[in-house]
Amino acid sequence: MRLLLASCLLSCMLFTPGVLGKDCKSLGQLQWLLGDWHTQNDHRRVSERWQQVSGLTFEGTGETFSDKGHSVEYLYLTLMGDGVFYLAKVAENPMPVPFRMTGCSGAFAQFENPGHDFPQRIAYRLLSSGQLSVRVEDLNGQGFDLTFDPDRSKEVD
Repeated sequence: MRLLLASCLLSCMLFTPGVLGKDCKSLGQLQWLLGDWHTQNDHRRVSERWQQVSGLTFEGTGETFSDKGHSVEYLYLTLMGDGVFYLAKVAENPMPVPFRMTGCSGAFAQFENPGHDFPQRIAYRLLSSGQLSVRVEDLNGQGFDLTFDPDRSKEVD
């Protein structure tokens, strides 16, 4: 019984956003995100590019090319106050939409904004294959996944 109780307590601690985010106070833990990433299918091509512009900020762009046209998102990861924030500037909103980092570990980072319509949660994970998995969803888990390949054409020998 004690083992079961200890397991439940540990699980709650590991999956509580405040506990997950406790050690997520710098951009240094997100270096694995830097670079060029792309994915495509029959209907669209999506790319993300992340670069470090200072010790406090990463800048990114997300581009989508499809039969419906071309769209660009301007993305920022920045250290503000006591946390790391993901800011997304999209055409639909006049101001950037902030998402607070609520979890990170090794090659994983999760950002949330419960007050936003959609998405409310964005999670990045570097897979063992070297691909970048991105989950975009609401707080009920409804959303979509993107799996990006690293763009090796930008690498220099």
